[in-house]
Amino acid sequence: MKSIVGFLSQTEVYSVEIPDDASPEFELSATAGYSPASPVAIQAALSTRVDFSSFGWGRKFQAQAGGSTIDIYEDPADGDAFMPAWKLGSYTIWSQLRAQVAGTRSKMLSDYIAGCQFEEDSYGIPRLRLRGGLVQGNPFSQPINRDHAIYLFPGTSRTLVLRFDEGLSADGGVVSGNFINAAVATPLGVTILLSSDTQPGTEVMATASEIAKSIRLVRQ
Repeated sequence: MKSIVGFLSQTEVYSVEIPDDASPEFELSATAGYSPASPVAIQAALSTRVDFSSFGWGRKFQAQAGGSTIDIYEDPADGDAFMPAWKLGSYTIWSQLRAQVAGTRSKMLSDYIAGCQFEEDSYGIPRLRLRGGLVQGNPFSQPINRDHAIYLFPGTSRTLVLRFDEGLSADGGVVSGNFINAAVATPLGVTILLSSDTQPGTEVMATASEIAKSIRLVRQ
């Protein structure tokens, strides 16, 4: 099936053919912080998939920034952890933060809720703009810092990830026991990462290659 997808901190829009047993809804991940060397993850998922209370987080208060109301959650088991969460269209966006030095919690919270500006594009995809000194994580040393779009396969542990690698996109793969993760580069700089613990490696790689061939740039 065809999916229209983009990345949280980028502007491009792509079309891609995903397997019929994948969920058509995707989740997004990017990173931001005071330094490229020490960012935190910023994640977005459909609000229907998000239940912070099931992980022990409780909403403590609300803050206002950029015309948005942000819910602030805390973890009763960890007094140093806190989490701002934004609502945007059908998505909830959040980031788990931790004050590294006593007395910096309020400043860190203020910096993140003022520095992370979210808007929904014409395709309904959440987009992030960083302000006030916040920067993206270093994409060269840590692939996890690059933008990701994640598709799930309901009822399985399989995942399909599109990663915004630009010139760092490369073919590859990892096999660990029954777990297989195939990576296929595309000319658009988006790497297709398909994982499975139930299928043969040749099948996983063939499917990843077909997905890679299907990706098209819809809008820059």
